[in-house]
Amino acid sequence: MQEEFRQYDYGARFYDPVIGRMTSMDRFSEKYMGNSPYEYGGDNPILNIDMNGDSVIVSKTITQNKTVKKAFNAFASTKAGRKFLGKYAAKGQTIGGYTYTKSGKYNDKGIDVNYGAKNLGDNTVGGQTDESVAKNGRAEIDVTINTQTREGITSSSDDFFDKSSSFIHESFLHVNMDTQDFLDNGKFDNSNIDPSIRNNPLINKGDWQHIQVLRDFSNRGYYPGSSWPLEGIRALQEVNQNNNSGRTPGQILQQIWYYHGGLNLDTNGKVQ
Repeated sequence: MQEEFRQYDYGARFYDPVIGRMTSMDRFSEKYMGNSPYEYGGDNPILNIDMNGDSVIVSKTITQNKTVKKAFNAFASTKAGRKFLGKYAAKGQTIGGYTYTKSGKYNDKGIDVNYGAKNLGDNTVGGQTDESVAKNGRAEIDVTINTQTREGITSSSDDFFDKSSSFIHESFLHVNMDTQDFLDNGKFDNSNIDPSIRNNPLINKGDWQHIQVLRDFSNRGYYPGSSWPLEGIRALQEVNQNNNSGRTPGQILQQIWYYHGGLNLDTNGKVQ
C-alpha cells in the first residue's frame, strides 16, 4: 500500500481501490483492444491476476491451487521452460519469478498463451489446449491443467510431478504445434497435420497432434532443436533434479510419452 495516496503498488502500476481501477494505462493495452487500459486482471479479478500490474498471463485457478502453482513454477523455472515462455512473453513480463527483458518472437507475431486450471471431469487426462483468434487478430492459445489427480496416482509428490509433466506436455507439444499452425496463414486450421492423419476416420481429432509428433519422431528421432519430445524431456529432467523427485532416465521417458497416441514404455524407457 502506498500510504500517501492509499493506493496499492503493483510494480508497474498503482491500483486505486476507491475507483476500482489502475491509475495509469496498461503498457500492453494494444494486445487487448477489447479491454479498458485502466482495468485490473482483464476486468475479471475472480479468475485473473495482473502479473506485475501490466499483463494477464496466469489465472488465479493456478495461483490459488497449491499443487498446480508449484507445478507451474517448476516448469517455468527450468532452462527449457524459461526459453519456451520467453518466445511468447512481452518485454517486462514476470513469469515464474523471472522478468523478461525483451519481447518474444511469437509475442511480436501476435500470439498469446494463457495458463489456467480446472476440474476437467476426466481423471485420465492431464490437461487440454484450446485456441482461438481474437477480434484484434491475435492468436489466443489457452492451456488448462486438470486439477483432478490422475488415475493411479496415490501421493502428493507424484501428483505434483504429473502436473509438472502436464504443463510440459501442453506447452512443448500442443502450444508449439498450434503456434506453427497459426504462423503460416493466421488461422488455426491444422495445416501442419499431414492429410493422411486428418483424413483418417479412425483417428480422433484430439489425437491429430499426438500422432503427428510421433510420426515426426519415428522419422527423425531426437533431433536437435525439436520442441517435442527433446525440449520436453530436458524440462522434465530439470524438474526431477530440482525437486528431488527421484525418477530414473527411463521413468522420465515413460512419463513424457504417457498419453493417448504416445508410446507405451516400461520404466527403463523401452517400448513394450
